[in-house]
Amino acid sequence: MRNLKVSLRAALSFVFIALLLVALGGISVWKMGEIRETSRDLEDDALASVVVADRINAAMLRLRLEVRRMLSQTDPQDIATTTSTIATLREEFKKQIKLYGPFVSGENANPKELQLFTVISDNADKVLVAFDEVTSLIRRNMPSEALAYLSSNVTPVTRLLDDAVNGLVQLNIDEAANSGKESEDSYQSGLKFVIFIIAAAVLATIVLAVLFTNSIVTPLRAMLRVNDTIAN
Repeated sequence: MRNLKVSLRAALSFVFIALLLVALGGISVWKMGEIRETSRDLEDDALASVVVADRINAAMLRLRLEVRRMLSQTDPQDIATTTSTIATLREEFKKQIKLYGPFVSGENANPKELQLFTVISDNADKVLVAFDEVTSLIRRNMPSEALAYLSSNVTPVTRLLDDAVNGLVQLNIDEAANSGKESEDSYQSGLKFVIFIIAAAVLATIVLAVLFTNSIVTPLRAMLRVNDTIAN
């Protein structure tokens, strides 16, 4: 460094430290971007799909409850009210299934999730048709036949739907947990990089300061020794 001018030495030292700071900022932004992308996937996919899957399950359970309630009703007004409720729940059930479709329509869709959703969509119309038949039998004052039809035709389908919906919920919970782990891994690796760059910057600053100081002080000391020799 002694062969370089003082201004050039200072400029090179500051440029090196500035490059370390740029590297520190770049790595920080990169890792924050990874964490943000992971949290976005968690918010827009895993958690959102859990909510919709829960709504599908809730609509299915309420449909079954209302149909069961209708079996025990004899008052025409009560039957009419329950029939209206069932119609509303039918639309809600179909709506939530339709809302779940985009979660399994992309190129990155989970094959297992798509398989479970296919079971739900394929059996949704079957169970709704079966519920219609049950309610039709009840309105014709045939509760025994309605109960028999419910047990033989509705229960097997609803079991398939229950298993598929529960599978979807659990699958998305697992995906959310994986996203959280990926976010934690990104944070830890980013933290290590930042600590390394900070340590390197501190060490480089100390080394450059020592070298820069020696490159100035050493010639001055030599000049002083020459001056002392000449004076003596």
